[in-house]
Amino acid sequence: MEEKVLQKYLEKLLQIQARPTHFGEQDFRIALSELNLTAEEQKALAQEFEQRFKLGSNYYQAKNYDKAIEQLETAKAIEPYHLACHLLLTDAYKLRYLAEHKPADYERSLALCQEGLRLQSHNPFFSGVETAIEKYQQGRHQLRWAMLGLFPLAGLLLAGLYFGAQANLSSSALLAMTLGFSLFVAAFSASFYWHYAKRKKALKRERISLKFVVKK
Repeated sequence: MEEKVLQKYLEKLLQIQARPTHFGEQDFRIALSELNLTAEEQKALAQEFEQRFKLGSNYYQAKNYDKAIEQLETAKAIEPYHLACHLLLTDAYKLRYLAEHKPADYERSLALCQEGLRLQSHNPFFSGVETAIEKYQQGRHQLRWAMLGLFPLAGLLLAGLYFGAQANLSSSALLAMTLGFSLFVAAFSASFYWHYAKRKKALKRERISLKFVVKK
C-alpha cells in the first residue's frame, strides 16, 4: 500500500488514542470514521495488517524476535484491538527480555500485559506474564546484590586469615576457617540462584496458545 496512506492513518490513530478519556474498542471504531478513508484505502490497510501480522508470526516461530517485534508493532498500530497480534507481541518482548535482559523490553512487556488485561480481563496469559516477569526482575536484582555482597565477605575472610596467622593459629584452624567460609558462601549463593532459576522457569512457562499463531 502507499506509505502516505499508512502514515496518515497512523498519525490520526495517535491523535485519537491521546485523547484524555477512557478509550475502548467501540470508541476506536467510531473514531475511525473521522479518517474518511475510501473503500480502497480501508482494503489496503486491512491487507497491510494481514501482511505484517503474518510476517511477524513467522519471525516469531523462527525465534527472530527483533524482526517479529518490528512487524507486530506496525500491525498492532494498525489494529490496536487485535487479540492474537497483542498476544504474540507481548510474548515476543518477554522472550527477548529473557534472552537479552534489556530494561526497555521489561517495561514494554509489562505495559502490553496491562493493556492486554484491559482488552481481555480474564485472559490468564497477560496476568501470568505480568506477575512472573515482575518476580523474575526482582530475582535478577536480588542475585546481583547477593553477588556484590560476596566482596565484603571475602574481605572479612582475608582479614580473618591475616589476623589468624598473626596470632599463630595452626594451619588446620586456618583451613577450617576457609572451608567454613566456603560452605557459607556456597549455601548463600545457591539460595539466591535457586530463587532466580525458579522465577525464570515460571516466566518461560507462561506461553500463548498455539491457536493464535498464524501458520506459514
